[in-house]
Amino acid sequence: MNSFNKVQSLKEIAKNLKILYVEDDDDLRDRTKKFFLKIFNHVDIAVNGKEGLELYIENYLQTNTYYDIVISDIYMPKMDGIVMSKAILEMHKEQKIVIMSATEERKYLVEIIHLGIESFIQKPFDSKQMVDPLYKVCMSFQFSDLQYFKALTQASIVSKTNTNGVITYVNNNFCNITGYTREEMIGNTHRIFKHPDNSPLIYADLWQTITLGKVWRDRMINLNKDGSGFYAETTIIPLIGKDGNIKEYMAIRNDITDMLKLKREVEAKKIFLQREEQLKEAKKSFLLVFTHELKTPLNAIINFSKYIKKQMKNHQIINHEKISTLLDSVLNNATDMLENITQILEVSKLNTGKLTYSYALFNANELINHTIKKFDSLIDANNINLSFETQEEAFIYSDENRVKQIVSNVLSNAIKYGKDEINIMITNNSNVTEISIEDNGLGIKNKEEIFTLYAQEEDALLSRQSKGTGIGLYFVNLLCRDLKIDYKVEDAKQSSGTKFTLIFKNNREG
Repeated sequence: MNSFNKVQSLKEIAKNLKILYVEDDDDLRDRTKKFFLKIFNHVDIAVNGKEGLELYIENYLQTNTYYDIVISDIYMPKMDGIVMSKAILEMHKEQKIVIMSATEERKYLVEIIHLGIESFIQKPFDSKQMVDPLYKVCMSFQFSDLQYFKALTQASIVSKTNTNGVITYVNNNFCNITGYTREEMIGNTHRIFKHPDNSPLIYADLWQTITLGKVWRDRMINLNKDGSGFYAETTIIPLIGKDGNIKEYMAIRNDITDMLKLKREVEAKKIFLQREEQLKEAKKSFLLVFTHELKTPLNAIINFSKYIKKQMKNHQIINHEKISTLLDSVLNNATDMLENITQILEVSKLNTGKLTYSYALFNANELINHTIKKFDSLIDANNINLSFETQEEAFIYSDENRVKQIVSNVLSNAIKYGKDEINIMITNNSNVTEISIEDNGLGIKNKEEIFTLYAQEEDALLSRQSKGTGIGLYFVNLLCRDLKIDYKVEDAKQSSGTKFTLIFKNNREG
């Protein structure tokens, strides 16, 4: 076959093959890539061995297939072609690799031969010199049926059984992977390496499928002789005789244990990085919101204080009622700031288990009345109609101060996100006391997410649709956990709002 015909034949054979080409020389890589693209439809490029190996792994994870041919230089930065080839062959023993070798790299020739590299091309070269080695490699993809089966048995874990499931044949790979000898397997059944992690349903489905003469495919974990397990993509094929009946079954397994492990590691790292990024963004958002929450009361304190000082300095007629109101506002804003800062410090203590508690019996009705009074000015400012219903005097055994903090945070949330109505109710029986706070706001879609640190409903931290620091309900969650107080968040029955219920068990053991 002349050179022109061989090139045309090579194009026809190779056009559907997928190639990974690894070369650090920019000029040579560009020239060679142009030649490869005349022959192969798909060519991926890497500039060193490390990048080549990463691309090889990424390709498998994304497509569940290997490259048909890897073509690589030897001497490269970060990782040379020999080290990369070894790593690739450990993942896929049958990978076809072509090495491009310069004259001064002949010291690697023995190592190349021992690795079983498909072919090598000596540099410097022109496109004509590359045709014969590539033709030889690409021709190896043109198998007959017998050659396909031979390649299959070399690359896969193969066994055969009779119609009763008794093993009649295992190949070398089967013995190498499982640790069993042929003598131990032939005459036995596959139950010998049946792994307990597989569901019984998978075996029932397997037998139901193959006894009907259909091919069965699934992923299974198998038990090695030493007690370890290996994951395999398993295909079981019923072999039909001339009489139309099943004469035996052939099982083909491909060991994917290392790839699954690598995939899990890659996915775990990806999840970790995503969570780190989310936490970073959440902290950034929280800082913006929290500084805004501090800035608002600080502005009020500064402006009201300036006004009072100016009135006193100018000896003007002082409106004592107005001054008293302004001082109340200064005091309330300063108290809010202090509570926000204290809450953040106490969250840190809660997370490290350093917060202490003082348990005593206290009146729940008095606690609610005290909390409502604390929010009087805010309730008036928002024109909220607040009702408090209780059946009788209710007593709770817990840390009164911490329960006040919990109720304050829940009520504060109802004031911020409700419209114009809030209903507080205490129900009490011999076993349980419940405090419920219900608003008529827009409600909460994700009722679990609101208890996450820095989280606010509707992802509104930066848009300022939400009000508050996003730390309050996280603080509530931690306090309830420590004090063994149950809680539930529901849609309000009488409106579109939210009903938050605290549940106290009426016994001192909790």
